[in-house]
Amino acid sequence: EKARMRVAGRSVLGRLCELLADRIGRVFVVGRAGDPADAPFAPRVADLRPGLGPLGGIATALHLGAADDPPSAACVAACDMPALDGRMLDLLLAGRDAEAPATVPVHPRSGRLEPLCAIYEAAALTSVQAALDAGRLSVTDWLSAAGARRLAVPEELAGAMESVNTPQDLRLAEKAAGGNALP
Repeated sequence: EKARMRVAGRSVLGRLCELLADRIGRVFVVGRAGDPADAPFAPRVADLRPGLGPLGGIATALHLGAADDPPSAACVAACDMPALDGRMLDLLLAGRDAEAPATVPVHPRSGRLEPLCAIYEAAALTSVQAALDAGRLSVTDWLSAAGARRLAVPEELAGAMESVNTPQDLRLAEKAAGGNALP
């Protein structure tokens, strides 16, 4: 369970919540209903449209921002990115294009978009919901079709974009942390 992952003795989710709160203020954890694992870190919000993967979670985050006056954007960070740090978030926030539906970093090594470390503008909610209604669940496909701003990321920040998807990835993250607290 990625939401319970610990690296260097610290909850990755808890560290990410603190990191985001320091930069953007209000933080929510969006995910499956009934999992209180993250309760100590930030308010939990169940997916409004469960079972639709990351794009469904992004829709939930945008829905939360739609209640603000004026509606607010959603800065999204996946709970499986143990090395995500302030430098990467600062780059993302500084490179934000509020006129684009989203601002998404491009991994400097793979050239792939990182849709789960991105900013989604409030105006994107309608388009995201339309994609979900049509059964188009790929966040990357949505970003391309919507005309998202692609943000160049310097090579030295590539590690901050790495996610943990396997036990081997987790061991590598622990090794990279060197037994020390992550940034």
